[in-house]
Amino acid sequence: MRSSLSILLIIALLLGLSALAEDPVASQGVFSYDDLTWVMRVDGIRTDDTQLLRMPLSSSYDPAVDTWLTASGVVSDMRADLDGDGRDDRFYVYVVSEPVIEQGGLYWTNEWHMAAVSRVDNAYRLTADVVIQLGAVGERGVRLLTDAVGRIHILAYAALDRPSGAPTIWATLYDYQGDAFVQTYTARVDVDAADADGLAALEEAGCTVAVEEGGLRVEGGDTVLSVKETVSNGLRSVQLMAKTTLEHGLPKKEEPATTPTENPTESVEEP
Repeated sequence: MRSSLSILLIIALLLGLSALAEDPVASQGVFSYDDLTWVMRVDGIRTDDTQLLRMPLSSSYDPAVDTWLTASGVVSDMRADLDGDGRDDRFYVYVVSEPVIEQGGLYWTNEWHMAAVSRVDNAYRLTADVVIQLGAVGERGVRLLTDAVGRIHILAYAALDRPSGAPTIWATLYDYQGDAFVQTYTARVDVDAADADGLAALEEAGCTVAVEEGGLRVEGGDTVLSVKETVSNGLRSVQLMAKTTLEHGLPKKEEPATTPTENPTESVEEP
């Protein structure tokens, strides 16, 4: 009986590994909040398409030397036809966090990825994977935008209010072309620089830019992932939000109205 159970357990384990192995991103596992440090608790609010998480950090947490983001895995996933071929692709945002020991101190590095997995010949294949510059502080996000003809564009952005410098935002637009994420636009804007051209270019790309509380905020479609560190009543906390709907699209460009050419020699028929 014991040998039979062992055989069944091995078969179940092999089946589980094969199921994970069919999707190279999902096989990295799911981001676990239990693996974070300095986080006192996780408070969650969930609706049909949004998950909001607030995580107060320990009072002994020092943002100058400590890192709360010490977990790895898939943070957000969704299904969307990224390349317009009529078939949904798997779109992921995942993070790889690793400890590094330098000069006797322990530090953590965080590498954020955006990936697409497509089904090819009854198997899942990683078709695109790119590192994006999301961090552990400030408001960062990945948003999907749809244009007037239903084509999907991907916006990766960060809005960072730095105490030692000018508030800064950067934004990069990507298009998925079946085998790679291709940058179609990128911009960095410092508030104090009064970069009107940069702001206009972001708005031209379909983003709404607003100055809020000394920082810049970029809106463009619905949030897939947002990370924000805040201080309220002396308590520092971290907030994560995920939203996976595509309700908003790139604004239509208004074509200038054509001015009719006056031709006084032609007769005009009465209605």
